Amino acid sequence: MTAPVMTAPGGGPGHARAVQVRAEGVWHRFGGFEALKGVSLDIRPGRFVSLLGPSGSGKTTLLRIIAGLLQPRAGRIFIGGRDVTRLPADKRDIGFVFQNYALFPHLTVFENVAFPLRLRRLARDDVQLRVRRALAQVFLEGLDARYPAQLSGGQQQRVALARAIVFDPTVLLMDEPLGSLDKRLRQQLQLELRRLQRAVGITTIYVTHDQDEAFTMSDEIAVMGQGELHQLDTPEAIYRRPADSFVAHFVGDLNYFEGQFSAAANGPPCVRTERGLTLRVDPAGLHADSRVGCGIRPEKLQVGDAAALDNRWQARVRTLTFHGSHYWADLLLPSGDVLIAILPEDARLREGDEVPVGWRAEEMRVFPIA
Repeated sequence: MTAPVMTAPGGGPGHARAVQVRAEGVWHRFGGFEALKGVSLDIRPGRFVSLLGPSGSGKTTLLRIIAGLLQPRAGRIFIGGRDVTRLPADKRDIGFVFQNYALFPHLTVFENVAFPLRLRRLARDDVQLRVRRALAQVFLEGLDARYPAQLSGGQQQRVALARAIVFDPTVLLMDEPLGSLDKRLRQQLQLELRRLQRAVGITTIYVTHDQDEAFTMSDEIAVMGQGELHQLDTPEAIYRRPADSFVAHFVGDLNYFEGQFSAAANGPPCVRTERGLTLRVDPAGLHADSRVGCGIRPEKLQVGDAAALDNRWQARVRTLTFHGSHYWADLLLPSGDVLIAILPEDARLREGDEVPVGWRAEEMRVFPIA
């Protein structure tokens, strides 16, 4: 059975060659391991979409199938409306930036970037012009005569990017290209990559397991797990309105409960947990007496003034951890459940203090459990 196609919202700016990328019911397996299970998604022209998920989720497999480096066992890939499923990688007009950059150590920066142009047998003057332009776009002017071993990790990454865009591909694919860099350089290059993508307008698909990276760079995020696509949406929607408990758990921090949903006529809709908590919830889309999971983000908890909230208890501050602009607090409820809350840096609490804590029913996300 083919999975429903998830479509990234919005159109977005793009250059004249920006194209749509679409996967239809893509399956793939390695031996006995099913890497992709009928994945379908629709990426609109000129968008920057991150494939986000843990190791083994299928994100790199999907990227390599889109690139033509792997053949799917079933399903189809369309680029610009054309079925390219059986088309070789070098015929798909795609730029690819690998995780290890894959630069030729015996070639200079100029020759590395010129390599795809030489394969296309472009005239010498055209090669010169395109390489200079690509190096300028990634801020590597003046380094064209150096060899990869003479460059920093960040400079090598930008050479790989210049080589991927020098021939004006219709789609740019990147497989965790910043993973080996230190945190500060990675953050700097995230912004540079995003700026460049917006300037060029090329449809871009980016593989990462780093949530912050995906949120910083993406128009949309496709959250993948165990070979399936769970949600394709804007970063804001992924965080605030996760489609299921997997997305809610994987993206950001979450206080999570499981229990039985009840919609009794003589009382408010609620979930009763195994530890005896009664949680007021928004009943939209829920069936009476069904088993559900409930999630509330740490920043949605109100600590110290919970009198008017739907869900409220007295809690004991178990631990406080300072994080510069705020504190992380572990709050122990009478049921034995532990809540994670974010407190302002001027919070006047100490470990062992008793404090009211609560949240509004509509702030809690509720997911059916099969």
